[in-house]
Amino acid sequence: MGTLLEHVEGDECAEDLDDEERPLAMFLCFMRRGLINILNQERIALRRSEN
Repeated sequence: MGTLLEHVEGDECAEDLDDEERPLAMFLCFMRRGLINILNQERIALRRSEN
């Protein structure tokens, strides 16, 4: 079993955590994926504005 951060960064987010750690890991995973999506959208918008 790795650290909480390793579970948040992985594709199988929080699957093997215990009941106490799982809610926080799932929330952090959701937030991380949301931020990645926002950054990707900003990059696309920036590229379009440069063209």
